[in-house]
Amino acid sequence: MAIDIVERIIAGGKGIITAELPTFKQLDYEYDLSANSNIKKEKGFGLIVGSADESGSTRFQFVTPSQIFQVILTRVFKNQDSETQQRIKINEIYESGHDLLKVFVRSKMGVAPSITGCVDVVNFNSFDDLEFIDKNTVVVLRLNLLVSYRYQT
Repeated sequence: MAIDIVERIIAGGKGIITAELPTFKQLDYEYDLSANSNIKKEKGFGLIVGSADESGSTRFQFVTPSQIFQVILTRVFKNQDSETQQRIKINEIYESGHDLLKVFVRSKMGVAPSITGCVDVVNFNSFDDLEFIDKNTVVVLRLNLLVSYRYQT
């Protein structure tokens, strides 16, 4: 059952990203960004599963873990000679991250409650430091969400 709710959280999160950021395209490889042939696309996204821990007791045959889900956003710099262009892209990617954060929290990752499980709380955990990859032509923002969910054992 845990796999089912995690898959629903991933699907709901990707649905939100696609709806809120329609110009972003899903990366082929979300865990290993260097493996992407499409990293040079203007805007990319991914959503991956991170660490989890049990946040409470098993009451009434329900398990309630808290797990990190990481949203990855990428932007390409077309003009390498301009730091202004780089700053603009960085501001835009942070703005996109903040916009997503609001929707994730309000919608509980887009997961409707069901008998098999539900999302209790979505909390902002952190933005990781920006990464610059592919000879500093791509900026990567990682948004970490702490998601508490329940599923029946």
